Amino acid sequence: MLKLFRRLILRPLAADPARTVLTLISIALGVAVVIAIELAGDAATGSFQSSLATLAGKVDYQITANGGVDEKLLAKLAALPIDATFQPAIEQPVVIPGLGTTMLYGVDLIGSGAADANTAARDFSVRSLETFAVASSELAARFHWREGEHITLRGRGGSADFRLEKIAADKNTGWIAIDIAEAQKLLDMYGRIDRIDA
Repeated sequence: MLKLFRRLILRPLAADPARTVLTLISIALGVAVVIAIELAGDAATGSFQSSLATLAGKVDYQITANGGVDEKLLAKLAALPIDATFQPAIEQPVVIPGLGTTMLYGVDLIGSGAADANTAARDFSVRSLETFAVASSELAARFHWREGEHITLRGRGGSADFRLEKIAADKNTGWIAIDIAEAQKLLDMYGRIDRIDA
């Protein structure tokens, strides 16, 4: 066995040292790329979770389903005799005409308490929330947006204009958030939400 190992492995490796070194480097590079991809995926997931936490607070549990969750389930959950807050959420890509795409968060700015956490939201009536938008500082910097600007978003349900009322401090990911009812209209998701956070 040892004789075979020397003849088939060690002898060819010693005979061609350049190929041996290149092979070792390529194996090390492949392992490094796999680890880098895994770490990048974890970082992106963490950034999206922190973005949502910025908007709606800390989430302990999520209720999801293939094809979305029926929003009627939210009323049943709210009627349960437990001390928990249930927040509907939509998380879908959306087009910003002429600029590109970004992640859209539809959040319940009134019912979830996000309005209390967001001082800009408290200053507006329910009617003004129809055109209320919050963007991450990364997205605002990329598109040179300032608070007060008008933004057009396009989804499966058509286009709508929003006023950028607040730029939230998040330099890691690009996202925009609007009221969940407006997100349902924009994305043609009437009666459906992506998940319920608790």
